[in-house]
Amino acid sequence: MARRFPPHPLSNSQSRLQKHLEALTKPLPRERRAPLENWLQKTYAPQFQNALERLTPLAPAHLDLVVQSVERLISPLFQGEATAFPGPQPPGELLWWNRKGASYLETRPVLQDREISLGNTGLTLWLVHREAATATRDVKQTPEQEPCLYLDPKRPLSWSQGRLSLPLCFGAFSVKGKRGREKRRYLAQRAANSVLQWLTIHPGHTTSPITPGTLETILFEAFGVQYREHFFLKDPQRSLWSHYQRSLGPQVEAILQVVPPEQVGGALRELTHLTALLLEHLERELEKEVALYTAPPVVQQAQLLLSLDRIPHRLRPEVLQSGAQQRAWRELYGDLAEEEGFHALNPVVDTSHHSQTLREALFSSLKLSPEGTLPTSLQLQELDGLLIHSDNLPALRFLHSTLAGKVRGVYIDPPYNTGEMGFAYKDHFSHEAWLSMMGDRLSLTKTLLSREGSLYISINETELFPLKLLCDQLGYN
Repeated sequence: MARRFPPHPLSNSQSRLQKHLEALTKPLPRERRAPLENWLQKTYAPQFQNALERLTPLAPAHLDLVVQSVERLISPLFQGEATAFPGPQPPGELLWWNRKGASYLETRPVLQDREISLGNTGLTLWLVHREAATATRDVKQTPEQEPCLYLDPKRPLSWSQGRLSLPLCFGAFSVKGKRGREKRRYLAQRAANSVLQWLTIHPGHTTSPITPGTLETILFEAFGVQYREHFFLKDPQRSLWSHYQRSLGPQVEAILQVVPPEQVGGALRELTHLTALLLEHLERELEKEVALYTAPPVVQQAQLLLSLDRIPHRLRPEVLQSGAQQRAWRELYGDLAEEEGFHALNPVVDTSHHSQTLREALFSSLKLSPEGTLPTSLQLQELDGLLIHSDNLPALRFLHSTLAGKVRGVYIDPPYNTGEMGFAYKDHFSHEAWLSMMGDRLSLTKTLLSREGSLYISINETELFPLKLLCDQLGYN
């Protein structure tokens, strides 16, 4: 009779590894998951297997506890893009004070399957965003538009696990404001009709009738895209290890209470080894992100606006023969551009309407670089103004090298954060994102102001008090 040995603790190490890697990567967006999975398989997996071998004396349940402790320490950082600081957070604008090390980066749509219960009707809707989520990268959006979810006409509704599944698409854009709401209302009405038609063909799935108006209202809210705000860490090393130190205590305490005393040392050594390996990789990746967002701004294009009398005489004939410039003058000056003495009024010439050769000649005549470098202080004296078309944060960093301590007055009109959708710019931030965004810009602005310089801010009551606290902290009088 063959002797049967008990299974070795490492006999399922491969499945344990796969479950462990899945726990770290599964919730991540597809575009972030692939590069992390590649590193985990090539670099981290052998280290993990070696750790399991060194932990052979542990009982399977105790070994699982060590592995789960690694996941609890690290997965919130991976899944939260290293910015969703775990643990209890204070409400409202105070949350920003816990994120002094993070800068507001952008807002992205959140497309997760979700369930909506229709109360006493007995019907539950299951909104399926999986197909919509893959389309977000291909959708192009202008500042005048906002994205909208809608029922996919190519895929049928279906009944599964006691819920009616609605397959959604992402990318039917609507105009912001009132017209946008009307468009979303139309999409919700069309989806409500499809649901009611399905329920008519397949009776018995509701306990009481559903009114079209109620269903339309629910879908109208559901078709509005939810957003998640993202931040990047200015000092990844400090922030990541700070989180690690705060979160390590409970995991160590759990191991001390369960693992036999003679095996505690080995368990803690492997726990710290694996978590340090993961943290160091994440730190390197975040350093790349910091370098990307803090690199010196690159000017993509530079143009001049100057009156006709500033154009050298040898270049004026070419300027006056430009059809694009003539059309721009007619749009700007109207009928005046057609009158005989119009050129004597020295209209404004825009170099974007002219050839590269002429543009370079005009820049050279003013001793400026057409490559888009910022004019020096001496060159700025030759200009009457500098207009920068950019997000204001890189623009402020761009100005710092030339205008630091020389600006006498700054006026800003930031988003009031009213939550309204009718503006040409985003006006619905969380308090923490709004304060983070304003903090970065106001701290740079302060370095530009001269000792006698003044800052003027247009704001309403929504963020007035937090803004006052922020200005006091930054040293504005």
